[in-house]
Amino acid sequence: LSVNLPGTVGATVGARISAADLPGVILDPSYQMVYPEGSLLASLLGSTGAEWSDQVAQLGLLPAGDVVGHSGLEDEYDSYLQGQDGDQRVLVNPFGSAVVTSSETAPVAGGALQLSIDLGLQEEASALLQKSMAGAYPQSQTGDWGSMIVMDAQTGAILAMAGQGLDGAANATEAEMPPGSTFKLVTAAADAVFDAISSSTVIPTGCSYTYDGVYYANWECLPPQDLPEAIAFSNDVYFYQLTLALDPQRLADVATELGVGKLTGIDLPTGEQSAGEFFYPGHMPAGETWYPGVTPMMGIGQGYTAVTPLQDIRWLDAVATGNLVTPYLGLDVSGAGAPTVLPHSAPAALPFASQLGPVVEGMGLEVTEGTGTQLQNLPEPAGGKTGTAQDPSAPHGGPDAWYDAVYPLQDPQVVVLCAVHGGGQGYYDCEPSVDQLLQYLTTNEAGIISTTPVAPTGALEVGHSSPASSASPT
Repeated sequence: LSVNLPGTVGATVGARISAADLPGVILDPSYQMVYPEGSLLASLLGSTGAEWSDQVAQLGLLPAGDVVGHSGLEDEYDSYLQGQDGDQRVLVNPFGSAVVTSSETAPVAGGALQLSIDLGLQEEASALLQKSMAGAYPQSQTGDWGSMIVMDAQTGAILAMAGQGLDGAANATEAEMPPGSTFKLVTAAADAVFDAISSSTVIPTGCSYTYDGVYYANWECLPPQDLPEAIAFSNDVYFYQLTLALDPQRLADVATELGVGKLTGIDLPTGEQSAGEFFYPGHMPAGETWYPGVTPMMGIGQGYTAVTPLQDIRWLDAVATGNLVTPYLGLDVSGAGAPTVLPHSAPAALPFASQLGPVVEGMGLEVTEGTGTQLQNLPEPAGGKTGTAQDPSAPHGGPDAWYDAVYPLQDPQVVVLCAVHGGGQGYYDCEPSVDQLLQYLTTNEAGIISTTPVAPTGALEVGHSSPASSASPT
């Protein structure tokens, strides 16, 4: 009599069955994806499962039950994480029932991938983003999705990438909204290239501006200012005039060099990224017309422009350092014969890097006397830029809140971004969270910016640091 009664047992019972070597009993391991940190990293790490039909063309038809990466880092680094299947040969009796295992080849574990994410910083970023989204600060508003990013300013390594609403951390790479006044850094960089209005020239601004019969308001009545002052006080009227002096095409040329309208190149599946929307005369959606009245709005991040938070922090970093980095998450792979250090694109020097001094000066003034004064209590001077973007699709009809920061200003080590869809004014909603995150980062700096060699545990790993220790794999 033979009986086939397949069932499921836990790991402990399974180990006991395997050790007993019972005749006619075959143990078939099954696996389950586990997220020790829950939603904190789940969308970033991604998912696994049986091979999808569209993966067969790339991978070939895998044995039934094989698990592959379906999304996130599990998909992007699947070739390193896969390992090699083992082999088991079983003798059966005349009735087809298994009797004994005749030979067995052990499987080879996949590689262990260490990430640039610091777990402690990720936890802090997620908690502070929740505060910004909940409207926890005076005069802030509740938002329906948001993102908070910390990136190594010199290399592009992502130290934290938290998200709430929509698809968690993927908000940073997929979700789009108008950048508002954070885009003024791009417009200012274009002026550094073309000198349409000399950065030291003081021009009248005031409460409003009229162009082509259209009235454009300033967010506040402001005095005559030069470029650094206009950045510091986010002077809309100054940037209306600067955009007209530049013309849309020249602004678009520099914006493209800063990555606007392009994928960032981060090591995630391309299907989980967006290039955003960036349109200008001669480059418009089918059936759409560029009207002259749109031109002034282009320079303040409105009109036909929508970006992801990762695109925004990338141009912030570029104007602060003079280099355009390619963001990345994967650091090292160990085990399975994989390379120790993953290759990443080197930062690309901007051809106009030496001309960006007035833009950096403006970001510094923004903190010392402009719209970003909440960052004044950091150990070293910081730079920043507020953003408040009109967005009818946002809760309450907008606006969206942004805040960009670079620290330290003169020798940038990190750039930090907070974005909340429907969060209201960037100064009220996002800047407090960015300030607190930078306070945490400077207190724990030694542990956050250092890493240890990868331990071959066959898993995705993130760093975890404390004030007294270096980052170490969890």
